[in-house]
Amino acid sequence: MKTLLLYPSTTVSSSFFYSFKSSLALTLPYFHLLAGDLTYLPVFDDVAIVCSDDSGVTVIEAESDLDICRLAGDPTHDVESFFQLMPNTSHEEMPMPILTVQYTKFSGGGVAVGISTHHTAMDAWGLWQFIDIWAKMSRDGIVPSGVAPIHGRAVIVYLCKEETKKERLIAFSPNQPKARSNRLQVYRADFGWGIPGLEALVSLSSDGEVVMSAGKEKDSVQITVGLKEDMEAFIHAFEGGLNSLKQ
Repeated sequence: MKTLLLYPSTTVSSSFFYSFKSSLALTLPYFHLLAGDLTYLPVFDDVAIVCSDDSGVTVIEAESDLDICRLAGDPTHDVESFFQLMPNTSHEEMPMPILTVQYTKFSGGGVAVGISTHHTAMDAWGLWQFIDIWAKMSRDGIVPSGVAPIHGRAVIVYLCKEETKKERLIAFSPNQPKARSNRLQVYRADFGWGIPGLEALVSLSSDGEVVMSAGKEKDSVQITVGLKEDMEAFIHAFEGGLNSLKQ
């Protein structure tokens, strides 16, 4: 999963990156698997998330001369530019990191946070629990109250390898994959810089893919649809239908 958060109105100070990185270090003990690597274990002929004394999360500090206000305000996402703001993480060879982060400062002001996570460790709901706690830790400097996540297997009935074996899913019917839920409060990710101007699930941007989350305004929904360039007519028709519902 590749998640991008854009903060166009943020005035960057020299202390931002230190606070950002140190709050991540304080949050990881509650989500320790994110500091591990997905590793193939020949003795078991299986893969596992391995955490060791050397485990950690790579945080990349970068700079960009892109126009963040354009990127955050353009309803047609500039996916090519979005990927420039994400950590270049390869998921082709093991061991591979579970979590990698990129913090990008823009020459004209503003900050982007790119978060790349491997889906074996958590789903979207778990990811946003992590981001929410991390943001509160950065903003308030205290551990949020609530129930800590459980990473053990005690709550899951053990199944042997043969029982869990299944064929790879290679097709959707109909071919319209959807991701996430409008219950995900993605615009609560305030690291102390205010809420994001835009949140985007960059890893789902192919034709026909649909991404949903709660919007910036109260009781609103953000829906992102991956479309080919020749679908401009559909966009106009879809926007027209939405506008007619508001009347």
